[in-house]
Amino acid sequence: MNKEFIHELSEWATIAQAVLAALAAAVAYRQITVSQKESKKWKTLEACSQYESEPIISSAVRLRRFYENPVAQTAGSGQPPDGGHEPFRLVDDAKLVLNFFDGIAIGVQQNLYIESLARDHMANIVRVHVMEVFERKKFPIDASDYTRLIDMDYKWQRKMPYFTDSNKFIQFIKKPGFVASLIATIMAIFVVLAIYFGYNVSGSVPSRTPETPASTTMPK
Repeated sequence: MNKEFIHELSEWATIAQAVLAALAAAVAYRQITVSQKESKKWKTLEACSQYESEPIISSAVRLRRFYENPVAQTAGSGQPPDGGHEPFRLVDDAKLVLNFFDGIAIGVQQNLYIESLARDHMANIVRVHVMEVFERKKFPIDASDYTRLIDMDYKWQRKMPYFTDSNKFIQFIKKPGFVASLIATIMAIFVVLAIYFGYNVSGSVPSRTPETPASTTMPK
């Protein structure tokens, strides 16, 4: 190898190292982003699942029964069915459920949860309770204490379900061996380029011609 080829090869090696470093950084950043999104997704699902835990689910069941038949539920709670007194136990149930939904709204507002995922899980349930409590005024609960919840409900009612987890690029880079395959491909390209430029450089070297001895003249 001549010096020109070695210099050319060194330049390509430097470029290849820079490209590999940039790609490794990009892949690492993407993997961190994917990991954070996965974590947020599980936090959202965990938060939504609390609706089905005690004591929230029991309160929600009692409230749904009251919404469907308020007279019977009021009479069953020991309160007069004529509306003279509110069933205090159901008021506490309504506040417990609303506080849970308000916590979801705060988490969504502060970007702690994935809003689209929470919406697909909770939108219909939130709509029922917001409508019955604040629009139909089934309980004497101040709506100003739940402005975030009411705003979230209004926002959710204007959109169709939209959470998807089908990002093809994310699914692709999560495949085993992606980083190794990427590095191997780049190195193969580098080797091909090195061979190509090495061939050109060696082919351009002028061939050395044998020196002809100086002509001598015989003395006359």
